Amino acid sequence: MNPRRRRHAAWRQAASLALASAGVGIGVVLHHQQPAAEDELAIPIGELRSEGFELKLLNESAARERSRRFVAAHARQLARSIERSRDELASLQPAPQQAGTRAAALERSAPLLDAAAQLRAGRGSLDPAAAARLVATAEQLKSLEDALKR
Repeated sequence: MNPRRRRHAAWRQAASLALASAGVGIGVVLHHQQPAAEDELAIPIGELRSEGFELKLLNESAARERSRRFVAAHARQLARSIERSRDELASLQPAPQQAGTRAAALERSAPLLDAAAQLRAGRGSLDPAAAARLVATAEQLKSLEDALKR
């Protein structure tokens, strides 16, 4: 093959590769700019709901004089999980009609961190009002999750 043809073939190949790379890059950017679907929102909301009910069970264990060390360690793990779930939810960019659901879930899940902090402190179980708020929070998150799944 003639050196001139090789150069032309190399330039065509480089140009094709550059176009393909640009196309893939544009596709990735467009995919990440799409609003989060209901299912994508339902996952972290479901995690928060589950963590709320788990805190309820942990509170019941604390009330039964379960080892303070166990309760504190488990509450610390739950607090980390709640923070991760809230961060994931906050990072999602939902469609305008789901923005209110995301905001409501973030607002309603804030008491979960407070409950985890109180249990982590190791001073026994939550007071009855805080325990009732915990259950109400988990139920509210469940209704938000159910509404997204419909």
